[in-house]
Amino acid sequence: MRFEIPFDSAVFTAKSKFRFKLIFGKVLRMAIILFSFGGVVVLAEVLWLGSDLFGLSAGIALLYIGVSNFLLFNRYRRRLNYEIVSSSYRRNNPPDTKIYEFEEEYFRFRDVFYDYSYKWSAFKYYRVIEKNLLFYLREGVGDDFIMIGEAELGSEGTKAVTGFVATKLRKLG
Repeated sequence: MRFEIPFDSAVFTAKSKFRFKLIFGKVLRMAIILFSFGGVVVLAEVLWLGSDLFGLSAGIALLYIGVSNFLLFNRYRRRLNYEIVSSSYRRNNPPDTKIYEFEEEYFRFRDVFYDYSYKWSAFKYYRVIEKNLLFYLREGVGDDFIMIGEAELGSEGTKAVTGFVATKLRKLG
């Protein structure tokens, strides 16, 4: 199976933001939990007249860690927005076309900058999340994956690819 897809900046932006949410959503959730728990500890220590220094210090430390994680998340989000705009510009001048090839022996991805060919044994499994097909690499740092969205392939193409990939990889979730 072969798909040639012209570059669409709206689809590229949506995929990039979804990828960011998958990777850094845990950081944001942890920041919210730490900040909330730290606030409760500090509030309890301040309201309780018999507060001890340890409880107050622990609460302030949790608040600090929560705020630090939240600031880190925002810094990465601002950087991502800058990268999306600059990448969209580079891929539109000249116009880019993505090519996805699904063969018996390999999966190939090609665009104006990259040309990758992966044997199916290079992947651990695949998942479908919010109409996006994710192929997780066997070797990599963290959750390295290749993502193809239904917005790129269309619903019929996504069904065909999902059916084909199901014969090559195990599905997670």
